[in-house]
Amino acid sequence: MIVVYNRNTENHSDDINNYPIYRPNILSNPYTHIKDRKTLASYVVESREKAIEAYDRYFDIMYGGNKEFKATVDEIYEKYKKGETIYLECYCAPLPCHGNIIEKKLKKRLIKELIANKKCTQ
Repeated sequence: MIVVYNRNTENHSDDINNYPIYRPNILSNPYTHIKDRKTLASYVVESREKAIEAYDRYFDIMYGGNKEFKATVDEIYEKYKKGETIYLECYCAPLPCHGNIIEKKLKKRLIKELIANKKCTQ
């Protein structure tokens, strides 16, 4: 299970499988829709949805080219694959956020791996 949660309303920070995804952090989203105040984001886009869409592409680029990002994602994935609960700590939940992209990518990877393994055993 992957839980994207708001650190203002829940606390899983003592859990070994808790991963902060808010800024600044290797998994944080460099895109924001917030225009009325300064943030740690590098880029401002027109909406929350656009920021999340941009992170989807950013995730793939970072996974393919940043060793720290890849190592962190791979660590999370291995725990998730073993059935451990993963906590992604943000400030957005329950609103949509880039944590949902991370969750989607991990689930998609597991499904692909299970399908590939099933084909190999047939």
